[in-house]
Amino acid sequence: MALSSKPISSLNEDLFHSLPLIRRITSGLSRIYEPVSIGAIFASQGSGRTSLLNLCRSFAESDPLTIDHKITFWIPPFESWKLAGIGNLTTALLWHIHRSLPEVAARDEKVLYKLGRISVALSALSSPSLSSCPNGTSEPSRNMEIINKTLPPERKSQVSSIFSAYEQIDELAGTFQNFGKKICELCGFDTIVTPIDDLDKCSPEQTVSLLIALRTLIRCDSFSFLIAADRDILARHLNASNYLSRKQALNGILTFFDDWITIPVPPLRNVLKNIDFPVSIKEQFLTSAETVGLTRFVSGCSSVQRACRRFEQFIYGEGVDDSSTIDDYLAWFGWFLIAEDNPSVVNALATHYNVEHLFRELREGAVKSIKTAGRSRKEVSSRISFDTRPIAQSKDVPSAAKTLVNPDSSVMRYLECMFSRMSDQNLAKRLKEVIPFI
Repeated sequence: MALSSKPISSLNEDLFHSLPLIRRITSGLSRIYEPVSIGAIFASQGSGRTSLLNLCRSFAESDPLTIDHKITFWIPPFESWKLAGIGNLTTALLWHIHRSLPEVAARDEKVLYKLGRISVALSALSSPSLSSCPNGTSEPSRNMEIINKTLPPERKSQVSSIFSAYEQIDELAGTFQNFGKKICELCGFDTIVTPIDDLDKCSPEQTVSLLIALRTLIRCDSFSFLIAADRDILARHLNASNYLSRKQALNGILTFFDDWITIPVPPLRNVLKNIDFPVSIKEQFLTSAETVGLTRFVSGCSSVQRACRRFEQFIYGEGVDDSSTIDDYLAWFGWFLIAEDNPSVVNALATHYNVEHLFRELREGAVKSIKTAGRSRKEVSSRISFDTRPIAQSKDVPSAAKTLVNPDSSVMRYLECMFSRMSDQNLAKRLKEVIPFI
């Protein structure tokens, strides 16, 4: 099999031509030109963001000269969701950084001492809860006694009892700055990059607490952080109390980052090129798929990958042999795309009592929608419906509709592409063959 559901780690496996994005990310995080202390890769789950994290790390380690001779040490990605249920996520991140350091730094006494001070300070500065109190305010839970003890005398002001927490935050930022400098001095690094994966899988409180910690507490010149997450989910976490509008939350989440990218929708042809066809028709298939338009409608990264992966699994099955034509492959591929876009439509078609008759109705509706400029598309679509019962008696509605196909939907566009080349009988037969794989 050529396609895999697991994240990739080599540029040779990259289907999306990600090298320009990788160069931008690595150059920013290595503090070249415009330094990036906290960067983000925004994408939905399953769209390849973990793969992009791996590719950035692989690129920086294999070709360090391309990033201006900066010695950048990439720590393995911190899988935040695996440790989210144990305790403070920021403390877990520090533990992950420490265990990933070279031995010369991980065992150094000064590094261990600074790390211990930071851990104690973080436990005292437990982040405020996002849940509202009965009076409508958010009450932080902080151990002021520990905070006062951890502050050195020269850092305490005359009003330290009031401002202890704020003084501790300032002290903690300075300690973390020295912590990073000491590690870089011991190991000969210029920058330490820490990828953080799947932050959107954590609870709203943990997610926002870690973002605030990165922005205010542990931000320094020696460390860079790269977060991979879904921007919409992060925005919902930030707006857990529903004080902001959706637009305000989406813009607000960007204030935590110095730079960000959004993974684009992958070129479908690039993904299809990596499918190993059992017969020598790959180029003919790619050309035909583009000619009929099946590759033009793409709903998202993850759906493209799943459709292509299922299509590949299917063509390696027993039902495909040397006698299968290009039209057969196009029909199979089209059904997998429709199934990813709207599985309920495929289920309705598969259970229809006369699917070939339904295809004729759909085909006629598609033609009339083009020829009848004076009629509304709603009027035409009223004749297009799915039902498992016989045709109704009404003259206006030919069938009692349970599921309607919107003429402007991507499902109808896929079907119109398939109608241009395939017969109703062939489409019905190919549909029955792919049902077990959907």
